[in-house]
Amino acid sequence: MLEENNLRALGGFLSLQRASDVAESVELLDNEQKRRVFDVLDKELAAEVLEKVDEATRNELLNKVLENKEIANLVAEMPHDDAADVLAEMDEEESQEILAELDDEDARQIQGLMQYDEDSAGGIMHPKILAVEEYLTV
Repeated sequence: MLEENNLRALGGFLSLQRASDVAESVELLDNEQKRRVFDVLDKELAAEVLEKVDEATRNELLNKVLENKEIANLVAEMPHDDAADVLAEMDEEESQEILAELDDEDARQIQGLMQYDEDSAGGIMHPKILAVEEYLTV
């Protein structure tokens, strides 16, 4: 489908796949093909794929394939801890540009998480808290 430039069929096919499977496929493509794949993915799936590709592929996507506005839209779809990990892989100036595109509250929480090492407890936590009343049951 990609070789035949049948992007409508490609989009339909990829929408039925798991993000991890799409990510594995994206890792094998050249940058032009990656661009076309990301053009047909919906935002939610594209964000998951960006999160799941290997570091080298993510670096190519962030620096050569996707524009900052697109990256900001994808980061906005991610859980804050994953968004912080992705932005931490970028240089400081670029990550600040992406954060400036986000909602102020989201940007603040992501920046807070970016202060922690990726593999530390702070780096993997999610800043939202779930609170339930003591009398409730699961």
